[in-house]
Amino acid sequence: MSPYLMYLGFAFQLVATGLWVGGLVFLIWIAYPLVFRECNTKIQASQLHSAMLHRFHTLEIIAALASLSGSGFLYLSGLNGSILYGDAAIALLMFLLCAYYAGYLLPRIEDLRIKVRDEEMFAREPDPTIFERFLKLHSLHTQLMRANVFFGALLLLMVIGLAIGCATQTVEVSTEAWLPGLL
Repeated sequence: MSPYLMYLGFAFQLVATGLWVGGLVFLIWIAYPLVFRECNTKIQASQLHSAMLHRFHTLEIIAALASLSGSGFLYLSGLNGSILYGDAAIALLMFLLCAYYAGYLLPRIEDLRIKVRDEEMFAREPDPTIFERFLKLHSLHTQLMRANVFFGALLLLMVIGLAIGCATQTVEVSTEAWLPGLL
């Protein structure tokens, strides 16, 4: 069992998942309500919302890859068990959800948002089917982000459980590997 890979795995997992979940919580429950309450027009609010999402999804993909890397380091360190496999499965599920809503849903939402904005700019009533589709996709996007918050909290608990389990085990490090020829 390699303690360095284990420490690296825990560091990647805890930092990436903590930032990811913290960012999602901030975005969903603090930034969004503030944006839509304080902006003067729907157009201004939707442009600000879109810019925040694009920037955050870039950071979210990086955090997802770091979390997956942490799971890989933990596996390579020699840890085995159902908690590690559950940890890797949840990290992969979170990455796939993020890739789906950031890579597939967001461009579709953006196209519909631009169509609705153009209709509103020319003082026309937006097409109800386009607006309904926009609201439906936006609602799905928000639900998937909230699901990732739940999975992220579960992943953090699993990583903490793994770390506690590893801390209770004794790890022996041979001094021969560190100081060859001196002993």
